Amino acid sequence: MSEDEAHDRAIDALASQSFEDVADASMCTEDCEGHDAGFEWAKENGYTDAASCSGESTSFVEGCQAYASAFAEKVEEEQSGS
Repeated sequence: MSEDEAHDRAIDALASQSFEDVADASMCTEDCEGHDAGFEWAKENGYTDAASCSGESTSFVEGCQAYASAFAEKVEEEQSGS
């Protein structure tokens, strides 16, 4: 499978996922609102490199990084045929 195909499949696999689906929700304080916002923002804006995630809120950045990490894992799974 090509890298582009693996990327497309990873995007599709994560389309309906949330922060809580792919990361440890114990990182959240009261709720996961900030983490969810960062996760959704990364998903909508195509952020797939955790090092590129930034912001003024730690929880937002962690959510963005969670998406990027989940994306990388999905791409690897697709390329390895798992």
